[in-house]
Amino acid sequence: MNTSSIYHCLGLQDQQLSSTTYVGDTIQLKVKTKKDKLRCSRCKRLHIICCGVVTPSFKGPMIGKKNRVIIINVLRLYCKKC
Repeated sequence: MNTSSIYHCLGLQDQQLSSTTYVGDTIQLKVKTKKDKLRCSRCKRLHIICCGVVTPSFKGPMIGKKNRVIIINVLRLYCKKC
């Protein structure tokens, strides 16, 4: 599965596939946001500093008989302007 598949199958925009891991009957997709799409959520500026990472996981729709888990690296951002 590639980045295009993530957009068309799951509807995740501005995301990039980091890795795919197969554990038993589960497919784990590790996804991160593209660097050029990182912006302040309040003022939409690019003047940001990364202050850590949170990695939540979500159950996605099944592919055949395999479960799918989506693991997203969410960067904690600090805006220099706000």
